[in-house]
Amino acid sequence: MSSSSLGGVALKLLIAVATLMLGIVVYLFVMHSHSVLYRYFEAGSPTKEPAFAIFNPFRDRQPERSAEGFLQRLRDGDCQNAMSELSHQLQYQQETCEHEKGNPLTSWRLRNRTDEPQSIRMYYLVGRKNYNGLEGQVWVTVEKHGEQWQVTRYDRSY
Repeated sequence: MSSSSLGGVALKLLIAVATLMLGIVVYLFVMHSHSVLYRYFEAGSPTKEPAFAIFNPFRDRQPERSAEGFLQRLRDGDCQNAMSELSHQLQYQQETCEHEKGNPLTSWRLRNRTDEPQSIRMYYLVGRKNYNGLEGQVWVTVEKHGEQWQVTRYDRSY
């Protein structure tokens, strides 16, 4: 093999590796910029939420950690303090805590996530102590304040 043909092979290999690296960088950027890769909606769904969603494994999970911390506080009976930090009116906070006390959370599963530049709304199916295997629904909204995600809304369906 001549040195010119080795140089041609090396150049082709270098171009292939560079293209592959660029493809990986573009793929990771696209993957990271969308928290949900696919949503399937059933016709006539009263919640307007997807029947299932495929989440991006590379998404930023800090908003979800903030929401889950809030849900843990509700589950642990710290409803008054958790709700006092939200933008809801006092009557809504009291009604919610009364419902949470009577039907405490036992589990939750993230089912959808809708991202906006400064806020994210997450939809969870939740288990409750008195639901006998049925699941309820909650929506938790977080907003970015500086570098932190803070829960600002909690909506529920019993």
